[in-house]
Amino acid sequence: MSAVKPVIILTRPAAQNARFAQAVAASGIEARIIEAPVTRIVPEPRTSNLEPAATAIFTSSYGVEHAPGGTGIAWCVGDRTAEVAATKGWQARSAGGDADALFKRICADLAGVEAQDTLVHYCGKETRGDLSERLSNVGISTQRSVVYRQEKQALSEDVHQVILGSNKAIFPVFSPNSAQRLVQQLPAGTKVDFVAISQATAQTLPTEMVRNVAVAKTPDAQSLIEALRLMV
Repeated sequence: MSAVKPVIILTRPAAQNARFAQAVAASGIEARIIEAPVTRIVPEPRTSNLEPAATAIFTSSYGVEHAPGGTGIAWCVGDRTAEVAATKGWQARSAGGDADALFKRICADLAGVEAQDTLVHYCGKETRGDLSERLSNVGISTQRSVVYRQEKQALSEDVHQVILGSNKAIFPVFSPNSAQRLVQQLPAGTKVDFVAISQATAQTLPTEMVRNVAVAKTPDAQSLIEALRLMV
């Protein structure tokens, strides 16, 4: 391990930062951890009046939290999102991966099913790719319901100074959109280390800002922590 203690800077919304910081600490990784959200989750005002869908799609735990509860099937992008959906009464099915894995899981589960309820994708205003359109294009009626929005938060000057003063600043990045929000705020001329949850996320990082990049073997927090362990 390097003699210089690495600095892991977490830039997800506050609740996710806190949960991931605990997981990193529990893993035994020795590093300074700074929580510096660049995104704030804000519910859409009308969400309290929404009727629950018969069947739902969730691509983040925030979609679950800001959507009505339900008792029908809910297809979820990963295990964490499925766990949250189950607590709200849904019959949660995890795709265990990313949006492409979720698309394939839904198509496989509904193959040969003739009578289908319209699926409702509860999501944020900012999404990557249109899952509802992809599903509708293959004959699975799906509509999008925006239940929250992502507002940008600025990195503090203190965090900028940490980045500029450390030769071992590491940023875990969990989605292409959040990676883009982060790099827009990094100081000019910065080169830092990234640990990306997927190749799609890694590919959004501008090469001029990348000193090193590692990619998790599977798109989940535990795999990302293992990639982070190799980086430190």
